[in-house]
Amino acid sequence: MNCQAEHIVWEEVKHGDYVVQFKNYRFYCDTTNNKCQIQKIYMDLESDTSIVYRWGTILELNAIPHNLTPENVEEKLKLILLFS
Repeated sequence: MNCQAEHIVWEEVKHGDYVVQFKNYRFYCDTTNNKCQIQKIYMDLESDTSIVYRWGTILELNAIPHNLTPENVEEKLKLILLFS
């Protein structure tokens, strides 16, 4: 049997949310309440032959980082994780 490990589950992403990814991390921003989560991808073994990659929240922020763009996501991520 072949093990399948290609699928990434985009859990709880609603229309209108803002998501910016850098490598294995992403900012998940809920624009309706101005909250943000920093999430990291992890591997979930669903069976002996099925691996699913999911996003787990590692840090919740009270607000969406100011001027968050794909160009500056790496710097903002490093800064926030350094001081958390």
